[in-house]
Amino acid sequence: MSDTTEKPKKSFTSQEPQIVTEGILKAHWCGYPPGVYFRCKLCGYKFKLGDYWRWIYGGRSQIVNFIVCKSCDIGDDHELCEKMKEREKKFEELYWDKALEIKSLCNRPRRISHFER
Repeated sequence: MSDTTEKPKKSFTSQEPQIVTEGILKAHWCGYPPGVYFRCKLCGYKFKLGDYWRWIYGGRSQIVNFIVCKSCDIGDDHELCEKMKEREKKFEELYWDKALEIKSLCNRPRRISHFER
């Protein structure tokens, strides 16, 4: 007699490794169209059908939840969260300061253009 019982589906919030399915690829991630933003948040790898992926809860480390690929998943959630914090800090230093600089330029008193005279 064969065992016909199916295993219950794992929720992605279980933080257990998952395999990319068509349904997951067609889902809206981070509010973007299907498949556009379904990437490893540490290395940027864009997932394909059959790939390994894992969702990481970042709340205890006060960072956003994120997804990792097999090559970035070192198994230790705390260490992954620390890597994500380093990544966020790096990008904040690279891009946020530039955004503040641009904003300060936009807040300067503007000159009257030639056409407004």
